[in-house]
Amino acid sequence: MSDLELKKQIESLTQKTDRILHYLDNDPHTGRKGLYQEMADLREDVNSIIDRDKIIRAKIGAFGMMGGILAFVISKMVAILIAIIK
Repeated sequence: MSDLELKKQIESLTQKTDRILHYLDNDPHTGRKGLYQEMADLREDVNSIIDRDKIIRAKIGAFGMMGGILAFVISKMVAILIAIIK
């Protein structure tokens, strides 16, 4: 392999590496986000959705518990009223 062929291969590899790095890193000239930043943003969005889902599930559980307690209290009050009326 001649020096010229080796230089061309090295230059080609350098260009390909630069192209890959261009996609990975943010581009300050265009404001385009790189893949690293996109992944960080997506991770943040997914964590936010998971947190919202946990909050909704907790609220549903709390309302269900309050409804159960209310139904229990009402049933006991009705039982007491029936006992008084008899």
